[in-house]
Amino acid sequence: MGFTITDAFVLLFGYLLGSINPAIILSKMSGNGDVRDYGSGNAGTSNITRTLGIKYGIVTALFDIFKGWLAAYVGMRFLPADGVLLGGFAAMLGHRYPIFFGLKGGKCVATYGGSLLAVDIRIALCYLAAWAFFILVTRYMAMGAILGVWIVPFAGGWFLPEFQVFRIYAVAVGWIICSFHKKNFKRVKRGLEPKVTLKLHHKEEKYDV
Repeated sequence: MGFTITDAFVLLFGYLLGSINPAIILSKMSGNGDVRDYGSGNAGTSNITRTLGIKYGIVTALFDIFKGWLAAYVGMRFLPADGVLLGGFAAMLGHRYPIFFGLKGGKCVATYGGSLLAVDIRIALCYLAAWAFFILVTRYMAMGAILGVWIVPFAGGWFLPEFQVFRIYAVAVGWIICSFHKKNFKRVKRGLEPKVTLKLHHKEEKYDV
């Protein structure tokens, strides 16, 4: 039917909402500068937890999940067919390339999970379980993301077999999120990627690779 004003609204709303990055906002409000200047340089849950503490990580994760859910939910309400995917993807686009923060954001793991809540909570729970499992096994946050995303197409086929476009979408998003973690994967192979730990690395110097 072509691109409509409603499509544009869903995209714009999702993108602007996704562009609100709590990791950057919280790090600056706390007087610790920009979280992107430390550790992995990523404006997301993992980096802010490692460099500033668990309370910042929890707030960041919850907000990123919420904005992914809200963008997808609004998309679903305005475009009942595939609007949930359009809205969710727009939020991920904003999270990765936030217009409010110089187009340099996070890697979309939590935002993607939030958007899946609007698709089907069972799929979102499978994603969360796979992400947590691979973190526990590998002790690498990035590996949890890189491997965890691949449960989503299978969960979609199992729980929503009639929603065929979702499986294609999930595979595409899986590749995109993996591409966002290329540097992490290289560091894992070289033994330079930091493992998950409860120890605080306050304002940790940025990694070279």
